[in-house]
Amino acid sequence: MNHMPDADVPPLPDEGQDKGVDCNRDPRTTLRLDLRLVILTKGSTMNIIPMSAGFGARIHNVDLARLGDDRDAQQTLQAALLEYGLLVIPGPVLEPQAQIAASEVFGALEEFPPAPGQIPGYPQIFRVASRATEGYTGVGRYWHSDGSFRTVPTPMSLWHMEARPDVGGDTLFTDLQQAWRSLPEEMKAQIKGLQTTHRNHVVHPLVMP
Repeated sequence: MNHMPDADVPPLPDEGQDKGVDCNRDPRTTLRLDLRLVILTKGSTMNIIPMSAGFGARIHNVDLARLGDDRDAQQTLQAALLEYGLLVIPGPVLEPQAQIAASEVFGALEEFPPAPGQIPGYPQIFRVASRATEGYTGVGRYWHSDGSFRTVPTPMSLWHMEARPDVGGDTLFTDLQQAWRSLPEEMKAQIKGLQTTHRNHVVHPLVMP
């Protein structure tokens, strides 16, 4: 696996250019292009484009349907997730089995009980929809961390969009690590020892170690 220097990387055709924030300067006035090409041993090229929000990256030129056969691509995505915290991978709609196989690259999957609108035979997929006949409705309409109500919180979540509305329907993300780093030291001292209590009586530190 080789990383090409930024100066040798051409812009992606028809995709525009995301600009990553230079954390060493004022992000309100200084932006820089930060695009990497990762050359995999099988000859394919994966593009990693950091997002302008300061975290997260878009990944191009990766076939999620065949990810199970490409160990280099798996390791690259795993490393990118740890580095950027959020990955957005454009591509076609995956069949359930392919979605599960791609998700398993990042770890073991939990299983959910059968319910109306869920996909029979695929308990690893938690389907969310605007109609009850197609999945769970009214899910995540407020800021939250997935699985925080469990004794062992969900370490990561993977979403696969099959359809989107013409207007609205945004899914928003935020970097809580950066939010913590940006707090004044006095505020950190006030909240560091606090705990959260869920309705099912599961308790976690407000600031996870």
